[in-house]
Amino acid sequence: MITINYQMFGTKGFQLRLRLYQDGETKFINVTKMLKGAIQKKHWNQKKQLFIPSCPFSDENNAMLVQFRQRYDEMAINWTGSVFGMIAAMETATEPSQKALTVSEFIQYVVDQLNKNKHADGSGKGSFENYLKCDKRLQEFCKAKKIKYSKLLITELNAAFVNNVFEWVERARKGTGMCYVSKILHSLIMKADKEGCI
Repeated sequence: MITINYQMFGTKGFQLRLRLYQDGETKFINVTKMLKGAIQKKHWNQKKQLFIPSCPFSDENNAMLVQFRQRYDEMAINWTGSVFGMIAAMETATEPSQKALTVSEFIQYVVDQLNKNKHADGSGKGSFENYLKCDKRLQEFCKAKKIKYSKLLITELNAAFVNNVFEWVERARKGTGMCYVSKILHSLIMKADKEGCI
């Protein structure tokens, strides 16, 4: 069984990595570059595996960590090989395949692509926070409408579904988040169409 958790490392500033371990084999994935804000070691709660509320952008960073780790947790559940074999299998599967992707999987794919875009100085080129916020809002919408979000396919993001989301945001959330929800849903549909997923 592969154990997966986050841990701090290094002596300069705050550094966080995802640790995958199995039978003496360890793989580390640095996630520091994905975090937002001036984070210090005191902001991290190792036991709970999240940032404390006083941490800058704690909600967004915690949501990103949950989303990032989810892919590895899901892959590890039925994986019988080595840690490095699992990572290699995941890397070959990062491009959208012919199978129908869920909305959650496609959002993770978009976030992964944005994380690969770097300026010449190594800093991030794109912003993925609104995708994670939209993902959270969609989860809330699906829960309210008794839709199984984990099974919602990207192909189901049609005009009727989007209009229902907008109506729910206006009524249940009093319009909170409409600016990024509408922008990101439009972006997801355009990207999915370009990738041939819908």
